[in-house]
Amino acid sequence: MYILRKVFFLLAVIILMAPSLVFADGMIVPPPDYWMQETDQQAVILYDKGVETLVVSTTFRGNADDFAWIVPVPGKPEVSGGSDELFTSLQELTGYPYTYEPNYYGLGTSEDKVSGGGVTVVETKQIDYYDVTVLTSDEQNALVNWLQEHEFDFPDSASYILNSYIENGWYFVAMRINPESLDWTDVTEQLRTGHATPVVISFETDNIVYPLKISSVVSQQIEPTLKVQTEYLDTGFIEQENAPTLTVRYRNSSDIVQTAVLEDIADSIVTTYTSNNYGKFDLCDIGRSSSSESHACLIKFDTSGIPKNATIISAELGLYAQSTPIDLRIDAYQILQEWREGKSSNGSGEGNNADIDGVTARERYYGTPWDTEFIGTNGIDASVKSYGTSTTSGALGQHTMIMDPGLVSGWISGNAANYGIVLKATSGSGVAAFLSRDTKDTDWHIQNPSPAFASNVDILLYVIADNQMSLPNFTATFANTIDKESIKNLALNDQGDPLLDPSGKKYFLTKLSATMQYAEMTEDLFFRDASANETIGDPITRPGSKSMHPFYIAVGAAVALSIGLAVIILIVSQKSSPPTSIKN
Repeated sequence: MYILRKVFFLLAVIILMAPSLVFADGMIVPPPDYWMQETDQQAVILYDKGVETLVVSTTFRGNADDFAWIVPVPGKPEVSGGSDELFTSLQELTGYPYTYEPNYYGLGTSEDKVSGGGVTVVETKQIDYYDVTVLTSDEQNALVNWLQEHEFDFPDSASYILNSYIENGWYFVAMRINPESLDWTDVTEQLRTGHATPVVISFETDNIVYPLKISSVVSQQIEPTLKVQTEYLDTGFIEQENAPTLTVRYRNSSDIVQTAVLEDIADSIVTTYTSNNYGKFDLCDIGRSSSSESHACLIKFDTSGIPKNATIISAELGLYAQSTPIDLRIDAYQILQEWREGKSSNGSGEGNNADIDGVTARERYYGTPWDTEFIGTNGIDASVKSYGTSTTSGALGQHTMIMDPGLVSGWISGNAANYGIVLKATSGSGVAAFLSRDTKDTDWHIQNPSPAFASNVDILLYVIADNQMSLPNFTATFANTIDKESIKNLALNDQGDPLLDPSGKKYFLTKLSATMQYAEMTEDLFFRDASANETIGDPITRPGSKSMHPFYIAVGAAVALSIGLAVIILIVSQKSSPPTSIKN
């Protein structure tokens, strides 16, 4: 019981710092019935004379408004505010598109040491909009019991991950958003877009490390969370709660990457062998029934929220499955002609008339036929090309399809009319039923719906050290020298001083990237020297100095050429001069 009280004390200090949000690379723990997931991780690491400076940045998505973020490190940490400018500068130098604009707020700190129950609170402080607590403990147990008692859905099976850090004497950096900061619109909007201000954590260590193992906890949360989310509600209908969506990531004119979730503004199914409209039907059916009747679903999205000069990076179609067969392939084709949703709720005997005025398998709207019945993918009714493909698994809930971003680019730029897409089954059998924007049956609405969890996370690491660094299964896409002044000029802190200030004159910058499954995050990443310092890309020198070298060379060459021409002219002029006569 004595040991358990110590563990509870540690957990209470970590979680009870504030009643609001927490973000970062490390462990993310949402409450039951909610979900939270990192979508990528980025970090800059400077290793200088036994001290590692780790600047972490993360993007995420979720519907929870209360969760914990804990980052373990092997030495006593100093924590300070980071800057997105650091990642933007490295993007410009090495070519990687960093995704978020900087946000700066004043810093205020306070320090305290609290000991009790085998736990030491090394420091508490406010950094940017974070409340930060640094802790250490010599106990073998960790956060699991307290989290569960306080209704955070942490899996028992993951307790060994936390125990391993405690056994090795690591520190925990725990953060929550300061409640008063949530009154700032800029802060809440930034968090709603799935990004938080980077944090700088410095600590002594014999080996360069990126704490990845704790991130694997999310892989053990996904299955239980999804089980909860497939429990049905009978409390009433929320309009369009699970309607089709198109999630688009794009780069605006300021080179900032943003995300827009496009709403379904019209959808309908069409069915062969009938002339009925289903514009207000509550399902989008796709496939072939046992009676050989084929179904296709038309969907149109509102793209007005994306700037016309935006560069589209990715697009993902989200559907919510009420039922699906196994191995039904669905393809998305661009609709090339205007159609209308119509007003019929079920098509039973209603046909299509001037009042309904909607799409059917034969007509785009009342009195105007398709070129080919059932919307031919012939380059007239719809594109020959498929702009997205997915295969059903028989599972209920969220179903996603990765779309060709060129489709959305055409709509945004005006090079193609936005008539939406038609989803057709191209192989397999059976009918997949997805919720439409008109679904009103409460049995089909799900508690705290979540998009499908991505099984992979993109990880990008910039490592500045004495030598080129490597990691198994990571790809080096930049590796060359960088001098002290260039490192100092990468980013400034809120006082105008360099965010990174190395002691040496020259280092090696290595950019490493990989896409990993959560199940693969079983170990922290310890960097090792590359077998050979083979350069990739050009050396990085102080901004402006590199571009001046050609100037000085050109000036020197011009001066040398001028001197050479002058000498030649002098010699030629002397040879061509007539001899001077000598008078007696």
